[in-house]
Amino acid sequence: MNKSYRERLRAVLASARVDDPDWWISEIDAYGEPQPMLEMAVFLREAWSPILREDDASWIDNSIAELEGRVGREDLYALRFLPELPEFREALKRIRDSGIDLRDLTNVIRQFQIDTLANVISNLDGGCCYEDGEESNWTLIAIDEDLEPTSSFSDMKDLMWQFDSDRKKE
Repeated sequence: MNKSYRERLRAVLASARVDDPDWWISEIDAYGEPQPMLEMAVFLREAWSPILREDDASWIDNSIAELEGRVGREDLYALRFLPELPEFREALKRIRDSGIDLRDLTNVIRQFQIDTLANVISNLDGGCCYEDGEESNWTLIAIDEDLEPTSSFSDMKDLMWQFDSDRKKE
């Protein structure tokens, strides 16, 4: 990969708010395919964005406020938001007011979120062994206009942790 291409790619990664563009460029050198690495970086960045931070329990008050802001709004379906979800809002209030340590709840929810993300990424790569004993035999691939495979996303599970801000601090 020539210097000009590296500089353009570094600029794209930086504008996509991908941390440590140089690391990703070194991975591209290792894998030899810039396009899927860029796509995987952006996908993983977005996939990690809703995952709770270990040390931030403000999500419960933020969620309650968000749900209360939805009350009576008729435009929510058009905006592709869920309606006010009164049962969920009240459950969040009861949890908040119960006196439990919200950091513990945050930790539990965060782990479920990470496990779900890992399962989605595994499924994109064809999954693993299923309960019926069948193993998958497929993977998500990019194709060109002639329907020819151009790249695979099979390395995404190895790259998954690059966007976990809490893990990076370890």
